[in-house]
Amino acid sequence: AVLATAAAGGCGPARTPSMDALPEGVRGQAPIVLVSVDTLRADHLPLYGYRLGRTPAIDSLAAGALVFERAFTHAPTTLPAHASLLTARLPGEHGVRDNYGYALAPGTPTLASVLAGAGYRTAAFVSAYPLRAGTGLEAGFDLYDDEFEVVPGAGIGEIQRSGAATVDRALAWLQRQPDGAFFLFVHLYEPHAPYTPPPPYDAGFASSYDGEIAAADEQVGRILEALARRGLYEQATVVFLADHGESLGEHGEEEHGVFLYASVLHVPLVIKLPAALVAGGGVALPVRVDAPVGLVDVAPTVLAIVGAGTLPGDGRKLLPASSIPARSLYAETFVPRLHFGWSELSSLIEYPYHYIEAPDPELYDLRADPGETRNLWARQPRRAQQMRERLAAFVAPVMAPAELGRQVRDRLAALGYVGTGAAPAQGEPLPDPKSQIHLLRHLKVAARFFFEERYPEAIAEYRAALDENPGMAAAWEFLGRAQQHSGDPASAATSFLRLAELTGRPDAYLHWGEALLAAGDLPGAHAAAEAAERAGAGSARVLRARIALAGGELDRAEELLSEELRARPDSLAARYWLATTWLSAGRRLDEAAELVAQVPVRDPRLRARIELLRGRILLSQGKPAPATAALRAAADAAPEQIEAWGYLAVAYYVAGDADRGERALEGMAAANPGPQALAMAVDVLTRLGRKADAARWRARAAGAGGVAPPPPPLVNRRGGR
Repeated sequence: AVLATAAAGGCGPARTPSMDALPEGVRGQAPIVLVSVDTLRADHLPLYGYRLGRTPAIDSLAAGALVFERAFTHAPTTLPAHASLLTARLPGEHGVRDNYGYALAPGTPTLASVLAGAGYRTAAFVSAYPLRAGTGLEAGFDLYDDEFEVVPGAGIGEIQRSGAATVDRALAWLQRQPDGAFFLFVHLYEPHAPYTPPPPYDAGFASSYDGEIAAADEQVGRILEALARRGLYEQATVVFLADHGESLGEHGEEEHGVFLYASVLHVPLVIKLPAALVAGGGVALPVRVDAPVGLVDVAPTVLAIVGAGTLPGDGRKLLPASSIPARSLYAETFVPRLHFGWSELSSLIEYPYHYIEAPDPELYDLRADPGETRNLWARQPRRAQQMRERLAAFVAPVMAPAELGRQVRDRLAALGYVGTGAAPAQGEPLPDPKSQIHLLRHLKVAARFFFEERYPEAIAEYRAALDENPGMAAAWEFLGRAQQHSGDPASAATSFLRLAELTGRPDAYLHWGEALLAAGDLPGAHAAAEAAERAGAGSARVLRARIALAGGELDRAEELLSEELRARPDSLAARYWLATTWLSAGRRLDEAAELVAQVPVRDPRLRARIELLRGRILLSQGKPAPATAALRAAADAAPEQIEAWGYLAVAYYVAGDADRGERALEGMAAANPGPQALAMAVDVLTRLGRKADAARWRARAAGAGGVAPPPPPLVNRRGGR
């Protein structure tokens, strides 16, 4: 009811909005609210004729506003699209070409920075990881709220917060603001995949995507109602839009990022003007604007409304709405190149025509063929060639992305985005995404298997994808990692070598060397370490030390690791392997224990490895009680770590607690069904001289189709346990 009352003034007659800025005396009392709903395609809103959805808040806002029928984004991914929105620049100019590995250059002017310079209080509340602080979008905001709950092992798409939680924080900030000039930017992640609308929106809709749109609409309504209760709605400029749309299976694509069809480029855009710009009489609102416009036009329009300055770039102000000139609208996606090793795409909309530059070019008439099912490239070659020539003026070279950490790569891979890790030279022939889109099924299935630790199935899916397109570099990485986890380091080494050849990444050479080391090929591992060093890998010295350690050159390993720690005192790998070297040599055990005790680690599996090493050191020092605590922590943190259970059993037996030792072995077998755990139990008991118990477990292993015991892990080179 509050919202309906606030919007009622926009339902009657009104004059054509002026192109002039707000009167001087009104500017200081002119709030600006920008609401961006992620992944919302225009044709799934009732506002644009959709009959299966329910969005009362958005409809109410639009009833007294300018509604742009043909608004288009410039990139089908979150960060580049928002960078264009807030800078008024196309991606080639602001330089953000993907969600990851790119950021705005420091000092890039943004809508927020211009408004802040004009005295506006500024705050942003974002709902998903791609818009995290550090991307440059936070520039100019007094408050940039990007607190997400990060679940260990979660995919990038899961690093988000609900629209309700984001709006709660935005409204709390709004409540603290005095009336006057403020800029509030709110980003909602619904309806981004996975589509899991909350009750009551999880039922009663044609699709869960529509349910998430309705959930987002509720949050938009909360913002508008809060403005109305404060008496700010009438004087506020309110902009509602989406960063990009969503492909719901059209052209073989699920979700967005790969293609540049209208399903992902056509977005809603609604601008509610301040009452001071809407003098009585003239044209009834809403005003439906047919002229094609881009997201780069939003920031210049807002600044023109409040008279707060200008932004350099590609955007144009959209007032007066009745005389927006015709223009060409550019879009691009580098997701195919950067994530899959396919060709990038670019496009130009000169409505109604849409030209897409690809290895197999496309031309569509959006008015006659809104679903873009009839390619006119061969039928209208003259028009297509002219648009191609005009498009060329917009295209800018892409720089390679900044190197992503393994955690980010893992989270991207959980979504099926494997990442090349490099940007091949433009002009290099790459496959057309249209011919490759079916491979996404293999990649997404492979990713699911990988992160569910179903490694043989993951290997089969990655191989199926790579058989068709061997240029998907990081598919080789995850294939290699799956092969490592499956106990096939020799095959993993081959995969990592291919990764290194494709990308030149220093860490790829390290992976290659580590796999060769695990396979027992010390000369090959040494050659890989030298290649990693030439490629600039900062931790190649650690790999060389591990090779020395494996070859029994303990003094050489200690020398290399000591050098590494002098160069990088915080190196976790150097600390871990130096402590391991001292343990293997049976010397400086107190220092070894101290070295690993000082290491702060959050990741539970890495913490388990550290606790295992600490437990081994304590056991070698003849301290079974503290050793037991450390080894228990290691086994609890990573139950699949068979070695931790084996040492834990040893610690109990050494302490004279045979019952707990037996229970540790049973725990190991329960957590790791299969012959390896049984073989480890036989190995432990044999080394402890418990022949009868070893015979009992050996019979159990034989009955389960047991394998030969693993190499002796429980005695160091000097004979200490």
